[in-house]
Amino acid sequence: KAENDLIEAISKAEESEIIETKTFLGFEFGMTDQEVNNYLLKLKKEGKIYINSRNSFQYDFYLSGMEIYLNFVPEYYEGKLYKITYPANTKLGVKDVHIFLLSAFRGTKDDFKTRINNDILGDTYYTNIKDNMIITFRDSRMIYENAPISKLAKQKEEEIRKEKSNKSNSEF
Repeated sequence: KAENDLIEAISKAEESEIIETKTFLGFEFGMTDQEVNNYLLKLKKEGKIYINSRNSFQYDFYLSGMEIYLNFVPEYYEGKLYKITYPANTKLGVKDVHIFLLSAFRGTKDDFKTRINNDILGDTYYTNIKDNMIITFRDSRMIYENAPISKLAKQKEEEIRKEKSNKSNSEF
């Protein structure tokens, strides 16, 4: 039941017009790689983010005395940002950091409908949907995606995967 509800909600989001475009810290769907890089440099200049010891951009999120470290993993389709993952961790190595981020998110964004599901291993994940935007909290990550473009990207990935598979099989 919950799984079907989620599938239906994602399908609806994939067919939605692109209304929601701003993600956490102000990244916007449709930015080019260069625009994302310039925006990261702007955030760094403003003191919002910094370069950590692993030479990655990092944002420190403070929640009820807990310090959560967020990094940025942008993904592009036809040169435009359609998905951004924020891997999260803490100094203490807290498991399931995404629960704390979800709590903060829900405290500010009550116009998103949250769906709670379990993956094949029984781990709980939380999917928040409004119009075209899907925000997933799972595996100590916060993931923003533009559903209509994600659908196209997944279709293209599937075509490439099939092509590679057919090419490998033709070697016999």
